[in-house]
This record gives sequence, structure tokens and C-alpha cells, in this order.
Amino acid sequence: MIKRSEEFKQEAVRIALTSGLPRDRVASDLGSANRR
Repeated sequence: MIKRSEEFKQEAVRIALTSGLPRDRVASDLGSANRR
């Protein structure tokens, strides 16, 4: 399992909420696709 910093997680949420892209695309772009 890959550990992500709190800063990374916060930035990922910001991108997901403001980019207008589908969440699966954001996850894929950030290298987190299919992770929960």
C-alpha cells in the first residue's frame, strides 16, 4: 500500500472538486486509480 502525505490528499481533493474532471480521471492522473 502506498502512503500518501496529508498535503497530497488535500491537494487531490482540491483538484477533484475544482477541475471539472470526473473523479476517476483525477485518480488516474494522480496515480491512485482503483485504490480505496
